[in-house]
Amino acid sequence: MGTFAFGTQLTVGGVAVAALKEISHDGLERESIETTAHDATDGWRTFIRGLKNAGEISISGNLLPGNATQDASTTAGLMGELDSDATHATYVILLADGSATSYISCTGFVTGFNVTNPVDALSEFDATIKLSGEPTLMGGS
Repeated sequence: MGTFAFGTQLTVGGVAVAALKEISHDGLERESIETTAHDATDGWRTFIRGLKNAGEISISGNLLPGNATQDASTTAGLMGELDSDATHATYVILLADGSATSYISCTGFVTGFNVTNPVDALSEFDATIKLSGEPTLMGGS
């Protein structure tokens, strides 16, 4: 059985970003470092584990001009956080399964904020958040 995604939230510093329509995490990664040497006799490449990467969060939603969670009126807004040189904010994706379980929690910073204004639809935005450091993951660390 799966989890119905309706009601999933992204919080920044404990405050939910308003009017989101899509929240995506591109996943966790670990680099591989090749250790193959010229004197290997079996013809197989060898590797060791490298550094880990918490990835990025991508969001999109309805643009709400003047909304404190989206605009630059405070550093807590996505546009304000993009413009800020302050320390990283804490981003949490909260699943909508009724348990208030977080999927991932990590510090990070906004790396992009884009707005589209089609002639026949709502104004929308999308943003990208680069996660930094060790995340707290659902069911463990």
